[in-house]
Formats: sequence, structure tokens, C-alpha cells
Amino acid sequence: MKTTWGILILCAALCTTLPLYAQTGPWAKYDQELKDGALYREASQGNLEEVKSIVAGGGNIHYLAPQTKSTILMAAAGSGKIEVVKYLLDQGADPSLKDWWNYTALDKARSVGAKDIEALLQAKMAGKQPSPVVEPKPQPDKPKEDTAVPAPKPQPKPAPTPLAPNKWPMFGSYAVGDSILYWVPTGWRRGVVAEVGVKEATGRVSVDYSHKKYLIDPDAYALGNDWYEWSGVVTLQRKPFWTNWFIGDWQLGEVQAHSNEVKGNKETDTYYLHKASEKLQVFANKTYRWQLTDGKVVTGKWKSIPNEPGIVLLKAFRGFDWTLRNLTGVHDWSIRKLDKINLKPNAQVMSINGQRKSTE
Repeated sequence: MKTTWGILILCAALCTTLPLYAQTGPWAKYDQELKDGALYREASQGNLEEVKSIVAGGGNIHYLAPQTKSTILMAAAGSGKIEVVKYLLDQGADPSLKDWWNYTALDKARSVGAKDIEALLQAKMAGKQPSPVVEPKPQPDKPKEDTAVPAPKPQPKPAPTPLAPNKWPMFGSYAVGDSILYWVPTGWRRGVVAEVGVKEATGRVSVDYSHKKYLIDPDAYALGNDWYEWSGVVTLQRKPFWTNWFIGDWQLGEVQAHSNEVKGNKETDTYYLHKASEKLQVFANKTYRWQLTDGKVVTGKWKSIPNEPGIVLLKAFRGFDWTLRNLTGVHDWSIRKLDKINLKPNAQVMSINGQRKSTE
């Protein structure tokens, strides 16, 4: 009898140490920190099947990134993949949570222009199902009237009008572990977010969040990481802002340059500053209009850059192709309230900077 009670007590003790649910699949063998980090990363990439696999293996859909307080749902909303968002909501993810900067999953969806995810989250937070999209029924042709109606006179086409550009993702849109592209003087490179500027320093390399910078590793395992402006860090997947942010009116010509000349034993440094005095209009129909300082106007077409953010003005000033990239820094954005761009020609001549009133 004593032996029987001992066995029962031992079984009860073992049961209390078992997880409340069975963990299955390839992710069950990994520790919780690794699973949660992978779940955040795969959700931010919009990989539904991998997200399901990690959750089946014990990944926590309620995980909060320790430095930014970002949730798995926020990561999924920023991916633009509604299937992942639907799955996480079905699993009980809370859309009302906020990160360090008081942004919600809804804000993340808005930052990438994901209207379908935005509608889904709004409906979820309102406690109702989103209305299904109903296609309009085709209407029967109207019978022809006896009296002939004169055809309307053709109207002249209006000049192309710059559209409001898509917003560049707000600082904090990417979290630790996210795979991204980041800008260095030699071009865009792939990397991984190692740390995000936070409200309170959490480590010896942390920076204040007001600096709006990310600490980037060249890849997940490499050394030599450094801090980069938020305007030079973007998602790996092409998003509308990669192109549309550049649409609008810009003041060009602002150049700050330094030249060094040595003659005999004398070294001379010369500094130049040329204020923005030219006007560039980038239109949504993939054309541009560049008015130079002397009043001459150059027009032409522009194209998107295939695998990175930015556009190229084709055969523009001096016949060069000019590549535009976002050059906005925290001081331009927070103090001067300006968006900044850099125009680099496909020739060995000086690049040009431009600016406009901030779109934020």
C-alpha cells in the first residue's frame, strides 16, 4: 500500500513539471528564448508556415521584445502579410498593446500601407468581424435613346500633379533580430538589427531613442556592428515607400563640399556651401521636371531601383542619370522639419542634396 501511494505521489509530481500543452514539430527541442526570437523574425518576414511551426513547438505569441516592447503581432502587421496577422489574432494575440513609442500593431500596418491589415485590426479592436468585400453586380445596358446626344468635346489633359508620398517607416518599425537592408557609403547591404535606441539605456552600447538609430550587424554572426540612422534602414521586401516617398516637390542645389589643394609646401582647404535654389518635381506617372538655377527646364522619365529603395532620373541635368536616396537625419527631421535627399550622378562629379517640408 505504501508503495502504491509513493508511485501515485511521484506521478503527480512529474505531471506538475510537464508543459500544459504538447509541443510538437522541429522547434520543440529548442529553448524558449531561441523560439521566441525566431517567431518574431519569421512573423516580421510574413512566413505563415514557419510561424505555425514555431508556435506548435512552443513559441510564445505573447512575446515582447525586451528593448522595444514590440509584439509578434506588431512584427506581422509590419510585414504586410494578412494571413500571418489573421493566424495570430485567432491564437489570441492582443492588438491593443503598445511598444516603447506607444505604437500599436495598427500603426505598424499603416506605416507600410497595408490597408487590408489595418481594416482587420480595426474591426478586431472594435469587437466585430470585418465586412466582406462585395463586388458590384454588372448593370444591364441601357436602351438606346431616340434622340442623338452630341459627343462631349475632348478636354485637355491636366498637368501631372505630385501625389502625397508614402511615409518612410517610423523609427521603431524594426526590432532586434529583424533582417534588413542598411545604407553605407558604398551602397545598400544586408544586415540584422542587433539593438534599437531605447528610452532607457539597457546595455553599454545602447543609445537614447531620440537619436533614432539602429545597431546593425553585417549579418547575424559577424562582428563590426555600428549605429545607423533610421532613414538608412529598410525591410528586405520591396514596399511602396521604396519609390513613392520620393514623389513630390523638392528644392535642390544645397551642396556642402570640401576640397584640399597642395602647392609646394602650402596646403589649402576650401569649403563650399550652395543653398538650394533649383526645383525638382517628381510625378507619380514616372516623369520629372527639373528647373535649374538659370531657368532652364529639364524633363524626362524616372525608374525604380530594382532591389533597393530609391529612384533614378533618366538623362537629367547634364545628361546624367541621377539616383535619389533618403538622406534625412534626426536633426533635419526633428529640428528643421525637413526631408532630405541626395542625388548622385552616374559620373565622377559632385552629388547634390535636396530638401522639402517634412511629410511626417
